Amino acid sequence: MSEQGSPTNASSGRLVWAPILRRAASFVDGYDTGVTLRQLFYRLVSEELLASRLQNALGEDCGGS
Repeated sequence: MSEQGSPTNASSGRLVWAPILRRAASFVDGYDTGVTLRQLFYRLVSEELLASRLQNALGEDCGGS
């Protein structure tokens, strides 16, 4: 994982999607109702599996834990 918690490939710096997709599927499966893409995105950002666009733009952690 990178410094911000996102799973990345050390040599390329690109996201490793397998763990992100597993967590996303787990989150969606935990609901009896539908989940919007927006809900899923913010949940993954809150768990530091994805960086928000603002975090990418500023190059820093914009709050949270």
